[in-house]
Amino acid sequence: MQMLRDSVACMFFSSTPGTKALFLDYDGTLREFEKRPEAAVPSEEAHEIFHLLNSREDLKVFIVSGRNKEFLEDQFRAYNSFTLIAEHGFTKRGPDTGHKWRPFNPFTDTEWMVKVRIILEFFTRCTPGSHIEEKHSAIVWHYRECDEEYGQFKAKELMHQLATSLGNMPCQISQGSKIVEVASLSVKKGLVVRAAITQQETQSEPFAEVLVMGDDRTDESMFLDAPQGAWTVKVGPGETSAKHRLKGPAEVRRFLRIIADQKLPSTAMSPVSPSSKTPKFFSMDGRKENVSQEDDDADDDPLDCLPETEEPNQM
Repeated sequence: MQMLRDSVACMFFSSTPGTKALFLDYDGTLREFEKRPEAAVPSEEAHEIFHLLNSREDLKVFIVSGRNKEFLEDQFRAYNSFTLIAEHGFTKRGPDTGHKWRPFNPFTDTEWMVKVRIILEFFTRCTPGSHIEEKHSAIVWHYRECDEEYGQFKAKELMHQLATSLGNMPCQISQGSKIVEVASLSVKKGLVVRAAITQQETQSEPFAEVLVMGDDRTDESMFLDAPQGAWTVKVGPGETSAKHRLKGPAEVRRFLRIIADQKLPSTAMSPVSPSSKTPKFFSMDGRKENVSQEDDDADDDPLDCLPETEEPNQM
């Protein structure tokens, strides 16, 4: 796996032909974690970046988060071109829904939540500092404010208890950054990516480029369901199916700032190596077309994607 190069950002400049898509997780990707989730709101720097991205007609931005719809609407209501995906894909709001919240899958089964709530309430009573966050399609047990060692111990115990208690119920258990979450099996971020790609194809204008960024296990389905030529980016440490990595949210914001400003920094990292070049894609149903350069073109500068008439100070 390679670190994501600054030079990749030029693929998402307005001077690059076609409509581009950004699928961005929130917590741990756009924003650092806080002890209390409600404190992790976008910074002034982030809002500046969002404002610039929102003004681009050639970009479609998807905020694909585990947060509830109330939080996302409060923080992103000013960006009318953004599509907001709450609770890992349970509900969405964007230009194609008239900016009204609509369930992504109206047939999601949540009857299992009653049994899970009882288990989580028991663990909360015996784990000082922990608390429960209940959503429409998931329940989350937070232990960020617990004693570090004891919190990890109880989280491991809770994972085992849930695994043995839920059996074949239509839900999935996952452990993230200081959380244990149980969510509906029919709600996955990857389904959101797949649906957006398909919807764009039906409009006879497949995305020219796709960027997918996320930091935890719930984001892996996005990496797996992204088109073959997508730029998939794991934020932070850990095993992943993503092709590239960035160290943390600060680097994510820096990369998005380059896309927003449409200008590579003077200290930009070296161009994308030939081995990291990925084929472009044109369809999810197999109509993919490999446009990788031949060996004699392998060392071409990725900035060649920009028109020759582009002035240097407009890159």
